[in-house]
Amino acid sequence: MPEGYDFNTAAAIPLTGLTAYQAIVEELEAKPGQTILIPGGSGSFGQMAVPIAKALGLRVIVTGNARAKEQFLAMGVDRYLDYKTENYWEVYFHS
Repeated sequence: MPEGYDFNTAAAIPLTGLTAYQAIVEELEAKPGQTILIPGGSGSFGQMAVPIAKALGLRVIVTGNARAKEQFLAMGVDRYLDYKTENYWEVYFHS
């Protein structure tokens, strides 16, 4: 159990990781070298999904708030979009 977490909070951590893994591997069937976009990924789901996606060899783009940008860049995301200043739809689909 991670230090500083109560039992109920710590018990939820593996479920988030499993959900992220199943979404990436089982539902998306993502392959190394592909790109995954995690919209709103600056929360707890993104904190689990990013390392899993990077370990699977994916290029990872996350949208989130400016406050979390440095943390996610340090985790290895390939691109971080601040949802208040950048519209990922315009950046990737209307270029």
